[in-house]
Amino acid sequence: GTNGIPTSHTVEVYSNLTGSWSSPYPNISTETMWSFTACYAKVNAEPRIYFCGTSFAETLCHYLSLTTKIWTKIASMSIFRLASAGVLLPDGKTFAICGGFNEYSGLTVSSCEKMDFATLNFTNLADMLKPRGYHASVLFNGKAIVIGGIISNGTSSVYLFSCEEY
Repeated sequence: GTNGIPTSHTVEVYSNLTGSWSSPYPNISTETMWSFTACYAKVNAEPRIYFCGTSFAETLCHYLSLTTKIWTKIASMSIFRLASAGVLLPDGKTFAICGGFNEYSGLTVSSCEKMDFATLNFTNLADMLKPRGYHASVLFNGKAIVIGGIISNGTSSVYLFSCEEY
């Protein structure tokens, strides 16, 4: 647990065949990751799930090999992001992570970055038009689209009913 709050480090898988959940993979680590975004990708024919998020004073990214069932800690994002959204980009080689809240200021951010699966490094992308957190993202017709969310100035929040495309 963290500050008395129980946390879960597990990965659960839903089966359409059985209509049930299982936890066939090992726990992520002893680190507490909360408010993260995830992406599935094949890298050199190895199926992986990438997780990027924030854990107190650190930005954390890991991937889980679905073949070996081993977790690997990788490069960190450039800023702290709570409640960000991510999407696999059309090239299938990169994962974009956009927006979220700065953990220290409570302000929503408009910045975006992408992780290259081959190098496991992050590079900055163009900022979104509006800062947003608690938003959704999807890839549609080759474009990354972010939808909804909220804007926060640290003391109050406004709901967003808009979407943007990259």
